[in-house]
This record gives sequence, C-alpha cells and structure tokens, in this order.
Amino acid sequence: MICDSLEEVWVHGNCSELKKLPQFKGEDQSIQPPASLKEIQGTRKWWDSLEWDPAYPQNILQPFFIELQEEEEEEEEEEEEEGNVHSGVACDNCQMKPIVGRRYKCKECHEERVVGTEGWIGFDLCEECYNTPSKHSDFVNQHNTKGHTFELIANRGDSPVPVHTVEEQNSA
Repeated sequence: MICDSLEEVWVHGNCSELKKLPQFKGEDQSIQPPASLKEIQGTRKWWDSLEWDPAYPQNILQPFFIELQEEEEEEEEEEEEEGNVHSGVACDNCQMKPIVGRRYKCKECHEERVVGTEGWIGFDLCEECYNTPSKHSDFVNQHNTKGHTFELIANRGDSPVPVHTVEEQNSA
C-alpha cells in the first residue's frame, strides 16, 4: 500500500494487527514521508515490533514518532497522582486547593475542621511555595519569622515527617 496523504497515525495500546506502516512515494519516487505527515503516536513496544522494509528504513519515520505510555503505566501514574491530592487543604501562599503533591504543614499552628466548608484551618504550603521563598506573600513571610517548623506530608494519609523552618531550609 502506498499512501501520500497520511497526516497522523495513532495506535493505542499494543496493536499486534498493524505490523507495517504504509510506504510513501512522492511524485519524484523518493521514499521521504509526505509533507502532510505530522506525527505517529504509539507505545515503544508497538514501535519496536514493527517490520521495516530495507528500502524503507525506520529512521525515515523516527522523527515523527511520539511515544505514548502503556495503559498500565498511565493507570499507575493516575493512582500516584490521586494519592497526592490533599482534599480540603489549600496552600496559604498561592491558594492552590486542594494541594496536589507534597504538602508542608505547620506544626505550631492549630488545625481544625471548618464546618460547612469541607476545609481545614491551619497553615499549609504546597511544595513549590515551600521551596520558593521569593514567591512568598507578606502573610507567609510573617508566619515564617515566628520560627515555626513544618512537617512534610508526601501523600494524603502518610505520617508527617519533620522538616526545618522555611528559613533554615533555604539558608542551608
């Protein structure tokens, strides 16, 4: 099969039925892909399993290949991301709610559940705000001058791990 108008190839999962990609032959009989081709998406496993004609080598299409993750890897990543969502907790600097990723919780500030808001009162920072003092609001800077220390909660439900105050961590 010769195809001169193909724009995109998307293969989800490991398609064992597609063993070869269509060949391209321009008007000048070259084996270069048509100008219309934008991308070929598929898993590395699928790409590596393709059969290639010696007259039409893989390296001609390699620049168009975009690797997709296999479904199992995507599901694992989604589960990890879901574990890193701290529901009902906002970053007191950038206001990200809920905090996604690592959460830094102040050990000294009292934390209590606020009825009717599905939230908590306390003092929390997301990882980016904790690690970037130049982005801190005046409120956060005033809080840090009190010498409060933080606990790292890497994933929702994890036990807190003590860490230094923001000043100590960034001056080390």
